[in-house]
Amino acid sequence: HGSPLLSVLNESSVITNLVHDAIKRGHLSPFTGTQGRFDTATGASTVADGESFVGAPMMSSFARGLLAGAADVRFGTRVQRFVAQDLGGWRLVDAAKRDQGLFDWLGVAGAAPAP
Repeated sequence: HGSPLLSVLNESSVITNLVHDAIKRGHLSPFTGTQGRFDTATGASTVADGESFVGAPMMSSFARGLLAGAADVRFGTRVQRFVAQDLGGWRLVDAAKRDQGLFDWLGVAGAAPAP
């Protein structure tokens, strides 16, 4: 899953190195727009602190780059069901009822409930 922006508020060397490496590998680009914060309690708005970055060439590029070679990552596949297995792991079935395999770990992201 992608994220529209990666905002860096922590200037630690680990984060800085991660971001610079992702830019060098073409997975992130600096965000040149304006972003801010809105406080719903007070109605106050402010320009956000820190640097922000976008996935390059698309939102999922940063996640794809981070996980390359470390995990079996699949984008563009809608998982309809995931079932815990008695001996461990997760069996995934896509929307077309095709078995997508058995996985040790499962990362789930979504913006809206599935129909």
